[in-house]
Amino acid sequence: MMKKDGRVRKKRIRSEKAGRKIKKWKIRKSIKIYTGICMLTLVTALFWQSVWIRTLLAYEILLLPVLRLQAGYLGKNLEVKLSVPVRYTGRNQEFVIKTELKNGSKMPMPAIGVRVCCKNTFTGECTYIEETAMASAGNTAELQFYLTAKHCGMIEVSLENVVVQDYLQLFAVEKKKRNINEEIMVLPNVHQIQTKHISRAMEKQEGNHYSKDKSGEDTSEVFDMREYRAGDTYHRIYWKLSAKIDEFLVKEYSLSEEHKIHLFLDLYIEQNITEKSCIQERMDKFLEILASISWSMQRENWHHSVIWWDEQEHLLREVDVTSEKETYRMLEQVCLSGFYKSSYDIEKLYTEQKRQDKNMYNAYGRYGEHGMLLSTDGSFSYDGVKETDFKAGQLDEDWKQWKLEM
Repeated sequence: MMKKDGRVRKKRIRSEKAGRKIKKWKIRKSIKIYTGICMLTLVTALFWQSVWIRTLLAYEILLLPVLRLQAGYLGKNLEVKLSVPVRYTGRNQEFVIKTELKNGSKMPMPAIGVRVCCKNTFTGECTYIEETAMASAGNTAELQFYLTAKHCGMIEVSLENVVVQDYLQLFAVEKKKRNINEEIMVLPNVHQIQTKHISRAMEKQEGNHYSKDKSGEDTSEVFDMREYRAGDTYHRIYWKLSAKIDEFLVKEYSLSEEHKIHLFLDLYIEQNITEKSCIQERMDKFLEILASISWSMQRENWHHSVIWWDEQEHLLREVDVTSEKETYRMLEQVCLSGFYKSSYDIEKLYTEQKRQDKNMYNAYGRYGEHGMLLSTDGSFSYDGVKETDFKAGQLDEDWKQWKLEM
């Protein structure tokens, strides 16, 4: 197996149009050189009446269709695979993108051009990487691109194009793409918040309410009945009903929502903020605050839901968070939703939506009274009262000085 390790440590950000111009310029340069050689041979043949020179000129002309057919043959016999070994990475951490180029022909491939696009779906930032590989007959070449994610968000990795060239690089055949895409989530830095800062929010929740969508471990309320499965404990079996139908039935208990907190997100960015660098820094800070609050609450087993407006789908999103895995899932969905330039009252939209849902508890109307609101400018409010403003560049100090009383 022949491998070529193309390591790209510096991101080259170009537009798609610019990248294609670079590839065309390389091909044009080879064509100009070959045309110059042919013209020189032609002039020599006119002044020197030599059979050898005329034969050489004929070979140079006839070689062009042969090279064109060769490029097409190599392109048809190339298989491309794209992979990102990890699902999550941290901000300012290096990750690798791998491309496998399998040569299924009986001829070596001297020049395989690969162009990979990395797009941050949250900020819209695009990074283009270009590299060339060689693959011997019947073997596989591997390209490895090393990148460092400077900003948080979901990175969508895709093959922009793959080009196979002939031996003289006069012709290039683009390999047809088959929607080869991979994703990697760049997570923000997470800070542990002292739990006493937010513990009083639990004391303000009144009554016992249960989830209508998820089962839990609250034995005071039965969520559903189902058939017995291997591994179920015997104390969950509903013996009386099982005896009547001659089949083991198991109780699924309810998930209590008496300690559920609602964290509303305002993804609004002012119209006057247009520079990408400013937007990216702002969203990095916002995601860092969000991740720290949600992660700290789930660490204490505090059930909370995160609610925001999805501008892409034009609907309210709500994600329940009860574990670290669900915190990551919530961050992914927030990043896919993106920010917006129109202002929305998220708490009001949520309250109106729940009032229209007849299946919801009337107690949901009280959640607006005990809801948290986090905005992209770093402001954090509770019960409609601003508690603090997190400043970019000094989040470490803000965490230490933050005294949130609820």
